[in-house]
Amino acid sequence: MDKPVGDPAECPLLQAVLHSNFEAFSELLAKGAQPPKCEGYPDKFFDYLSGHCGERPELAERFLVSFDDQRIAHSSADQLLLTQADANCVPGIRLAVARGASANVQAPDGRAPLHYTTRYADEASIRATAALVALGADPGLPTSKLEAPYDVAKRNLEQAGNWPKLQSALSREAIK
Repeated sequence: MDKPVGDPAECPLLQAVLHSNFEAFSELLAKGAQPPKCEGYPDKFFDYLSGHCGERPELAERFLVSFDDQRIAHSSADQLLLTQADANCVPGIRLAVARGASANVQAPDGRAPLHYTTRYADEASIRATAALVALGADPGLPTSKLEAPYDVAKRNLEQAGNWPKLQSALSREAIK
């Protein structure tokens, strides 16, 4: 159960997360698979989850509850927030902030979580942006290396004609 499978060889538990197969993940755990034996534990579980979370947040929520039950916790709440924001993963964003991440944390390149979620104006981006603002992210706060997320998003999305879709998510009044 903990022996690597696939190409490249990898822990079956991680493969289940990567392929959004919650039933296989749960069955492996029930049969005694041990997450700490997986290479990349614990962070790789969250990295793999973020790959499909923006599109299927309800499934991601199920995985996150199971991760919590198994005591799988990311090694850094701030890094978890940046990863989950990059993926527009609302359940992961909420978890990271609940675990102590700052909603305005900066990546080494100067990007804040809102810089990630405001790149596009699709539904997943709008939900993730609204969640971050509700959790205390400041759209008007410039980082050490970049303009404020609000300004960057407005400039980029106005050119594409998508600004109105995202603008309301960046407003605290729209969230209340």
